[in-house]
Amino acid sequence: QVEARIVGARALIDRARGDSLAHEQARRAAWTRFDTDDRDGAEAAWTEVLAGAAALDGAWSRAAQTVEAALLLDGSRADARGLLADVLLERALLAERDHRSADVDELIARLALYDGDGRRAASWQQPGALDLEVTPAGADVTIERFVDGARSRWEAIGRVSGGPQPLAPGSYRVIARAPGRAEGVLPLLVERGARLALPLPLPPAAAVPPGFVYVPAGAYLAGVVSDESQRREFFEAAPLHPSATGAYLIARTETTWREWIEFLDALPAEQRVARLPASTTVGGQGEVSLREAPSGWELRLAPTGTPLVAVAGDRLRYPERNVRAEQIWMRMPVTGVSAIDARAYAAWRATRDLAGARLCAEAEWERAARGADGRMFPGGRQLGADDANHQETYGSSTAARGPDEVGSHPASDSPFGVQDLAGNAFELVAGSAPERQYVRGGAYAFAAIAARSELRDQFEPAMRDVAIGFRLCADVDLSGT
Repeated sequence: QVEARIVGARALIDRARGDSLAHEQARRAAWTRFDTDDRDGAEAAWTEVLAGAAALDGAWSRAAQTVEAALLLDGSRADARGLLADVLLERALLAERDHRSADVDELIARLALYDGDGRRAASWQQPGALDLEVTPAGADVTIERFVDGARSRWEAIGRVSGGPQPLAPGSYRVIARAPGRAEGVLPLLVERGARLALPLPLPPAAAVPPGFVYVPAGAYLAGVVSDESQRREFFEAAPLHPSATGAYLIARTETTWREWIEFLDALPAEQRVARLPASTTVGGQGEVSLREAPSGWELRLAPTGTPLVAVAGDRLRYPERNVRAEQIWMRMPVTGVSAIDARAYAAWRATRDLAGARLCAEAEWERAARGADGRMFPGGRQLGADDANHQETYGSSTAARGPDEVGSHPASDSPFGVQDLAGNAFELVAGSAPERQYVRGGAYAFAAIAARSELRDQFEPAMRDVAIGFRLCADVDLSGT
């Protein structure tokens, strides 16, 4: 009877493993649809994936029950105990993949009871390995591990030497520097038993203009972990999944009023009027406008209903603030511009000083914000009151809310060192089709949850809003590497 149950369990295990392979292929096909913004097709495919996941969990559960039935007859059978340990390990891996942490803990605790030779526990704790190829050779390369918590931080663990380097599973970044080259920062996620063979070319320093950050080609986790209703209706995001981008440049800060005014000054008078920032959203909070006054460019900003006025050279003052009450408004993010305006600015920069300048694609923006590990905010899983400029930053007074100078909140710098990807101003990003634009990253008048890096909201190309700005991305020339 014991032998019959073991034979039956082995057949169920083989079938479940085959189903697991087919299920993984279906998951990847659905993710591809999400990444190409085929929302209807992606959601339909994902509904089938979820049904398949439930069926797969049931298959593994039946295999476990069959082995347990054998052990009830003879608990001393080492082959049955090892088979149950195999099933528990497979189920733990699936639970981890599906972000069911409570199930993972329970399954690993049970695994310890049946893993007689410790082989499965050893595979669960197996380190990964990093094999990094930096160009040019001889660059100084350090590696840091991300420690998440109440005060998240990057912890230096040493220099990268030649050959594969063993690393415990976790979130890391490597930082490479060489004379005459731009700095290369590459966040990466190390999984148990995986070997990462990664190139890291460092472009010539002249290929990265001042104010821009080089993002090397690499992988990251896109999307969100949440219940299905919230994922679709609130976050409007894909399920958390692996994705990747090529190499590109991204502005370290949001585009500022100073940069926008340089653009306006370069335009003919009739075009300049068309590109003046203003707020046009119906029911929006506050207003913004810019005009040419006899004394110079004049900003009128009413972020939460209280009008503030300043001209070029003056500081803008928030009377209800106790900190950062005075701002150099030319260094604040430009808002009240549409996606059409932002594309015109990018085209101007492309002909002037920034090859391939463009509105950032969603994937470029999200990877710059999150690094490799799928974090909720650029700085980690939490966003403190003063980590970014959001609704809670300046207390309960709505009159104290408004944009800050870019770079005022370094605690929320991203793994690449990009600033203000959480809070300050929502940022326009390009969807996969020209008619689709989204806003990401939260803003000063919105709760911290709006600053989560997974959250996206579609926005009309011609609309303008007092809380919405943008930053640029651009091509990077790696020919010199």
